[in-house]
Formats: sequence, C-alpha cells, structure tokens
Amino acid sequence: MKRNKIVTKINHQIVEIAPEKAMTMLASFLRNDLSLNGTKVVCSEGDCGACTVLVGDHLNSEGKFEYVSMNACILPVYKLDGAHVITVEGLNLEEKLNPVQDALVKCHGSQCGFCTPGFVCSLAYMCEDLKNEKKNISEKKVKNYLTGNLCRCTGYDGIIKAGLSINLNEVKLLNEQFDNSDLIKLHKKLQKNSLYYQEENTHLFLPVELDEALKLKKQFPESRVIAGGTDTSVLKNKGKMEIKKVISLSHIHSLDKIELNDKEVVIGANVTLKKIESFFENEILEFKNLLHIFASPQIKNRATLVGNVVNGSPIGDTIPFLLAINAKVVISSEDGSKECVLSDFYLDYKKINLKPSELVTHVIIPRIAQDELMKLYKVSMRKDLDISAVSFAGLLKINENKEIQKIHLAYGGVGPYVMRLKNLEKIAINNKLDSLLIKNLKDQLQKEINPLSDLRASEKYRRNIASNFLEKFFNEAGGVA
Repeated sequence: MKRNKIVTKINHQIVEIAPEKAMTMLASFLRNDLSLNGTKVVCSEGDCGACTVLVGDHLNSEGKFEYVSMNACILPVYKLDGAHVITVEGLNLEEKLNPVQDALVKCHGSQCGFCTPGFVCSLAYMCEDLKNEKKNISEKKVKNYLTGNLCRCTGYDGIIKAGLSINLNEVKLLNEQFDNSDLIKLHKKLQKNSLYYQEENTHLFLPVELDEALKLKKQFPESRVIAGGTDTSVLKNKGKMEIKKVISLSHIHSLDKIELNDKEVVIGANVTLKKIESFFENEILEFKNLLHIFASPQIKNRATLVGNVVNGSPIGDTIPFLLAINAKVVISSEDGSKECVLSDFYLDYKKINLKPSELVTHVIIPRIAQDELMKLYKVSMRKDLDISAVSFAGLLKINENKEIQKIHLAYGGVGPYVMRLKNLEKIAINNKLDSLLIKNLKDQLQKEINPLSDLRASEKYRRNIASNFLEKFFNEAGGVA
C-alpha cells in the first residue's frame, strides 16, 4: 500500500500535511501554517538553538516514544511522518508553566527572551533524559545539554542556575503528559506503508524497504538520498542547493542498527551520532570523546555517521578516525552490494567513488586490539559545536623495543579531502620510534599536505598544527621527548 500524505502530531493535534508542503522546514511550517510562533528562527543553520523542539519519532523498548531535541529550522516536515512534535507551547501543564519554564522565571534566566523557547526545550530534553536514566542534574550536564543554544544577551548565569534549580520529582515525563496511544498505533501503520509523491519536477519517496530505495535510486539517479539531512537542509536554506527529488531512508528500519561481532562494528545509515557516541563509550572511548564535541545535542540527535561520510567534507570530523582505523563503506544498488575501503572512497574535493544508482547503507569499523593505540585531535575556534581547522587521527602499534609494527595516519583540513598519509606510514613502519624518525616524518608531512588559507585558519597555521599533532601523537604513544 502506498500513500502520499505526511501525517504527524504537533503538541495535542494530529496534522495531515499536503505533499506540496512536505519539503518545508518545520520551523516555517509551525510559524506560518499553525501560528505556533514560540519557535524562533535566527540562523537557519542549526547553530543557535532558538528553534529547538522535542521530537519523538522512534519507539523505545516499552513501545513508547523516545523524545529528543532537534533544530526545527533544518528539519524538513517529511522527516516527521508518524512522529510527535512538542513545541514550547506544548510544554505547558494545564495552562500553567512547567517546572523548566518556572525555573527560568524564578532565576531570571531570560533577558530579551528571543532565545528562551529554545532553552526551555533543551532543558526539558535534559530533564526527560535524566529522569529516564535515573540520574541527577549537575552543572556539567546543564552546560552539555545547552551546547547548541546561544544567548546573545549573555544571560548564561541565570540560565544555568535555572537548570540546576529544577526539581526532577516535579517534572512529568512526556509520555505521561501526552496521551499518544492512538498516535503510536498510527505510527506503526505509517511505518509499514511507503510514501510516494510525484508532481512535475518534485519527487518525494519514503520507502519502507531497502530494495524499494535501491529501485528508486536506479529509476531516479538524480534524487538526493537523505538520512539525517542536517547539512543539506542548511544548504537549501541558504540557497546553495535546490532539493526537489528526495529518497528518505528514515522508514527503512533495517538501517537503524548497530551490530557488533568479534572483528567489527557495523553501523546502519540511519544510526544517529548520538547513539553512536553512547555506543562507543564502551568500545573506543577516544571516538566517543570526539563525538562529544562534534556538535550540539540537537544536531547529533539527527545527523548520521553515513551522512558525514558521504558528504565527504575535507573537514568532516569523523572521517580521519574512519580512515585511520581502516573503515569500509557498504555500497548497494539493484545489482548487489560491495564493500569499499574508505581510503578508496574519496577521489577529490566533494567527489566520491559512488555511482548515481548507488547508495551507502553501512559503515564497517574494525575493532582495535588491546595493544593498539588510537588518538584523535581537533583544533577549532570553539571547543564545542565548531568546524575543525585541522583534525588528526592516528593508530599505532609498537613492540617492547619501540619498533613500529602498525601505523595509520589521517588528517582533515590540509587538502581537498581528508587524507590518509600512506607515504608517512611507509617511512615509519618497522622503524624505531625516536626523535630522528619523528623529525623525518614531520619533514615528509610538509611535502604531503596542501592546506589553504581561509576564514578559519591560514595555510601556515594549518601546517604548524599538523606538525604539532604528529609530534604530540608520537610523544603520547611512545614517550619520546
């Protein structure tokens, strides 16, 4: 059975969305079509958090919605098919403020007030998360959950105090606040029926099976495949990209999984960075720590690892790690599936080894051995929620004589795409890790990289940082002075 209407619930109201509105960003739809003006729009890039809302689009193990924060300004309405959206207006409890709003009032956590609805929704997400996990509020947690919210009046002191003053015993879980029994039944039904909409040059497809998606990609090779879509939505908002033909993977639940075996971790195209961050805390802590500062909760709750890989940015934060660990992508089409080592996937700036009829369904990450060391570094103008100037990933194995048995080195921000420096690896392998080797490798590094000067960093700065990262890696790995 196929259908052509998006159905979602916004606060307490079921909304049917006409196909021609499906590509609209949620923030615009809320404000212009539903007159829910509490959701603000400032940057249209998912940077400031003024547009933050809460979204339940997946069911947890108890069959209830799992709510997370998202940026409504870069969230196309079609991504909300079968979902429940809660805006700042929906958080009120029977015509009174909820505990988060009440705390912000009492602690004077608002100045001009324009950003306040976004802070309210982010703090409500924090309360939802912590209460579900039976954890307490701390200053660190308040700051972490507010990473993606900017207050231009610099009113952070009152906001942080407000977050710390919230009594979780007074907070009502969203699944208790909203009766979603009918919506959950509808959600399950919608997720079993593909959505097809075609009109002139506009195509929107939400298939429920991977085979459907592969067939559509062959039939419409110019279609853009969307998993999280955080980057493409920004480009659309800024007029840098026209998106008229979309194949969304969000209803293909076979791509929602992280699978672990003795040798590798297999991550599906729909798995968000937030879920990956949680998973790798017990697998490769270094990668988890990198993801912690990768982006805001709002972005990580939607963005995917596969999306970051296929986007192919020369400053993509996850790509150096994946190259250094020798990850592979699974490429599928109607003709079958194949694996491609990531170092063979990037051909040039934003040019990847992918045919128009193909799509990437999984990333395969080898598990590192106990005697292997992984280090990941990033330099940016801000610690949190900022694009790298230079990033680095290194994997190293040395024996008791400090001879290098295995080495993988990768850099972002020093060339047209993220680079695996195999010439340096060849020089280093089977040699003793000492100051002379490090000097030779640093000299060779400067011949290999080709950084540019831009708003984030000069060529000279990038060269210096790249060299310092290499030395830091070896010093930490082998204790070379």
